[in-house]
Amino acid sequence: MGNTRRRWVATVTAVISLGLLAGCSEGANYSTSISSLSGETLVGRLPVLADYDAFVIGRTPDAPETADVYGLRLDPYRLDRITRGLRVSSVAATEGLLVVAAAEGGEDRLGLVNAAGGLLPVPGLGRPAATSVAIVGRTLYYADGGESGGPHRYVGFDLDRHTTTQVLRSSDDVRGIVPMPGGRHALLRIGDGRADDEFVVRDRRGRTTAYPLRADVTRMVAGDGWIAATAPARNGVVTDATTLLLNLSTGRITRMPGYRAAAASPDGSRLLLVGDESDDPMVEGFYVADPTAPRRLTGLSLGMDSNPTLIGGGVWFRGDAPDGYSVRL
Repeated sequence: MGNTRRRWVATVTAVISLGLLAGCSEGANYSTSISSLSGETLVGRLPVLADYDAFVIGRTPDAPETADVYGLRLDPYRLDRITRGLRVSSVAATEGLLVVAAAEGGEDRLGLVNAAGGLLPVPGLGRPAATSVAIVGRTLYYADGGESGGPHRYVGFDLDRHTTTQVLRSSDDVRGIVPMPGGRHALLRIGDGRADDEFVVRDRRGRTTAYPLRADVTRMVAGDGWIAATAPARNGVVTDATTLLLNLSTGRITRMPGYRAAAASPDGSRLLLVGDESDDPMVEGFYVADPTAPRRLTGLSLGMDSNPTLIGGGVWFRGDAPDGYSVRL
């Protein structure tokens, strides 16, 4: 692993301590599973993140209009529902902090997830309108949408100093922004009906390179040298969606039918996917792809039923995937 990647890993996985447990007893035990915590007694406390390696977004058949956060442990496998009844569009986490953008009224707003699955204001920031949430080091990034009808702004909020810095500004219809190694950013630019949706890579000097997709996509994730997003199926069935994976070295886009892009690995070298584990559509599984050889996947043998249906767009912030079995596209 190169020096750049090591620095990126160390930055992304840095522990953030906000002192948000003030008021709780010093001897409180936070090792208990979130699923066993009482919402009545723990409102205001942070969720226990030590049980999980990643967080993903999903919904249940009885509430198809929702999009909640699920905590995922890869080895041994475990999947717990963290929030209930929300409409989450993006999620960010490190060891000690879980932040989402979730719909309230007519816009998405930032929220710090507590142990009861509710949303609290981010200290020093509150609950501003926000999408495309990400955490790198001690900086919380999000797109604030700008003024009504005005340009989109992507800003970084320093969690220690409580200061905000504008990272970029765009008049285009940008639906997703993700930090990448080397000071670059991946943007998902939406076409206007006459032009295709595009992946756009912006370097630290503001120079951009666009990659037309010829598809409508959502829930972008990005790693070290690659970008992926999910193209919903025309029939509206979540499990029939297709992942589009762009290799920035070659410019080649690989289509991965039946898979949804879930998250980049902590070092940015691999893509976590969700898809059917067998011919039975009621059984789903997690898969890992090497973006340099995307036709060969590793199935993680974590079989789960389709309740919930995971719709992609999460964060894999620590840990490694267990050994699995080989799958060819």
